[in-house]
Amino acid sequence: MGIPHGCLVGNTTAELVPHDSEATEIVTRSYRRFTDIVADALRRAQAAGEVTDTATPEAQARLLLYLVQGLSPGSRAGLDRTAALAAIDALRA
Repeated sequence: MGIPHGCLVGNTTAELVPHDSEATEIVTRSYRRFTDIVADALRRAQAAGEVTDTATPEAQARLLLYLVQGLSPGSRAGLDRTAALAAIDALRA
């Protein structure tokens, strides 16, 4: 108890994709849905001037997806919170 187990979708990707077609379809749909939802929010934020518009909302959403999925296995390995936040800050620079 209390030990991070990572992301269900990330774990499914690592363990089953691409060898299991049903798992691959579920993961692909999940990643697409995440990207669509976040891109819609980013599109609104760009229109309001709250988020940079130097990249498309879709590209920004994919970047966030990759960041979230990368943090998942890192958390299992005891990712240092301060180092993780420094890496995120570096991305924003």
